[in-house]
Amino acid sequence: MKKAKKTLEAWRYPVRDPALKGRIKYFWTLRQLEPFSVDHVLMPVSNIDTIYNLGAPIIYLFPDREIEIRGTHVLGVRNTSVRVLQSEPIVMLGVSFDDFSALPFLKRPLRDLAHGIFEAEREGDTAPPLIPPDMDAQCLLFKRGGDFGEYLPALESAWIRRADFTLGPSDEELRILQAFREKEDYESVLSFCRRTGEHPKKLERMLYKYVGLPPKQYTEVRRAQRLHAEIVRGEGLELAHAAYDFGYFDQSHMNRSVRKLFSTSPSHLRKGNVTAKSIIRISDCDGK
Repeated sequence: MKKAKKTLEAWRYPVRDPALKGRIKYFWTLRQLEPFSVDHVLMPVSNIDTIYNLGAPIIYLFPDREIEIRGTHVLGVRNTSVRVLQSEPIVMLGVSFDDFSALPFLKRPLRDLAHGIFEAEREGDTAPPLIPPDMDAQCLLFKRGGDFGEYLPALESAWIRRADFTLGPSDEELRILQAFREKEDYESVLSFCRRTGEHPKKLERMLYKYVGLPPKQYTEVRRAQRLHAEIVRGEGLELAHAAYDFGYFDQSHMNRSVRKLFSTSPSHLRKGNVTAKSIIRISDCDGK
C-alpha cells in the first residue's frame, strides 16, 4: 500500500492574452492520482475562482450546510472559512479572477454568488452558463494527462468569447476600487471616503456590484489574508505586535476576528497544516 503524500503539487500559469490581463490573475492546476486525503480549511477570499473538478467529488462544509460537488463550479467571495474534503484522484483546473473583474465573465449578480459554492448548471436555472460550453474538450485532454500549457490558448479564447467587458467597472470606478483595496488596514471605510471624497453609499454599491461584499466585509477579508500570510511566514512574530500592525484595537480584538474568519485561533494558524494552502506547493509555469 502506497503511503499518502503530504503535499499537493500545484502549477500556476500566467495570463497570455492582453484582453485578459488585469482581469484574470492566473490559471492553476492540481493533479494528484496517488493516495491523498484533504481535510483542511479554505480561507476567506476577496476574489472569485472557477474550478473545473475532473477528479473525485469535493465536499464543502459550511457552518449551516454541506455541499458535494462533482463537476465544474464557482467559489464565491466569502468572509468566513469553509472546510473542504476530498480524496484522490484530485484533478482540477482553476481560473482566479481579479477582485473586481469577475462580472463580465460570469454575467450574474456577484452578491448572489457571495459566501457560496455554485455549480455550473443547475436544474431550472435560466441564467447564462457560468462556464464556456466549448471548454469540455480541453478539460478532458488535461484529465487524460495532457500538458495544460498546450491548452491554455484555447481556454483563454473560450473565456474571451464568454466575456462582455462592458459589464466591468469604468476607469474611474476601477481607480476608486483599487484605492480602497490598497488602503491601510487601520483606516475605516468612513475615513477612506472622507479622504478621497467618495460617498459611502456609492462605494458600497460598487463593491456589491463588482465584488459581492460590502466595504466592511471586504476590508476584513483583505486584512485576514495579509494577517494569515504574516502569521504563517513570521517566525518569532509577536501576536500583540501583529494586532497593532494590522489595525486591530488589541490582541483580543484580533483573536476574535481570526476565530470568526478562520474558525480557529492565531496560535493554531501559526502551527500550520490548518488551511488548504499549507498542504499545497505552488510552482509558477512560464506558460511557454
